[in-house]
Amino acid sequence: MINILNRLAIKFLLHSPLNLWLGKVFFSNNGGLISNCIGRHIKRRDSRKAKKLGFRSEDNAIAEALKEDGFYKSNEIYNYHTINEITKIWDEYANSFQPPEDGRFQLSSADQSKELKFFIPLLEKLISEDIKETLESYFNSYFRIINYHIYRNRKPPLIDEINSYGATANWHNDRSTSESIKLFFMLSDVDKQNGPMQIISKEESQKVIKSNNFYYPDSEGKTKEYIKNNCKTISLEGKAGTLFYAMTNDALHRATVPDAGRYRDLIVFYITSSSINRSVNHQLKEAKYREILGLKRFFIN
Repeated sequence: MINILNRLAIKFLLHSPLNLWLGKVFFSNNGGLISNCIGRHIKRRDSRKAKKLGFRSEDNAIAEALKEDGFYKSNEIYNYHTINEITKIWDEYANSFQPPEDGRFQLSSADQSKELKFFIPLLEKLISEDIKETLESYFNSYFRIINYHIYRNRKPPLIDEINSYGATANWHNDRSTSESIKLFFMLSDVDKQNGPMQIISKEESQKVIKSNNFYYPDSEGKTKEYIKNNCKTISLEGKAGTLFYAMTNDALHRATVPDAGRYRDLIVFYITSSSINRSVNHQLKEAKYREILGLKRFFIN
């Protein structure tokens, strides 16, 4: 019954045309009025509560760049040895399965995949003190890893681009509560042939929304064409170990499709604010939620 009510709330409230239109009018994104308002309230609430418990953060250049642009990509190879260990285990595991029809093979903590427990000690090493400082500065509070997943994108054999990977090959905003962000690590070298993620800045994303040239799904390719002609598109390419942060509720982004025989491997952490200081190990073990929508966010700290 609860699942049915959740689906009805998403369809008729959170994803209703009126809620999405109001979100575009007041916040210039496609997240909807409710998720934008709740996300902004929660971020302020968690910051106040954390400070009462002794939290202090320092200015951080990466966090400031993320707030300004809506994304930040490192130019350095990060934690190569840990990435290499994860890649070896993941590659052996992924190669033991036939690619799914939609082209995306993944393990997700939201599915409570038992196989992921073998990755936890390695994933814990990825969230270094530098990354913790960046996240805490961005949120102005502690943080919480809501979920994480490891995935491999291939070219779907029978599905066109617009419907690939759950339609995430369309330009889109995520529709989680607006305070949440994502942290990505490349597990494989990624160039144009590997189907890199593409993103445009927060400012340009707002211009696209305000210009009334945003369509999701983009069945006629109008948004794709408008962004191609009017925006600076960043393709997130790099060597294995490259990391990037993204405000995926604000910055329009999309997956691109790899060439036949090529693929892209990524780890993604879905992260939100929190007033509670938890160890990364604890967060990874408790990272069982899917995207957080609407009123549900009030009950997760």
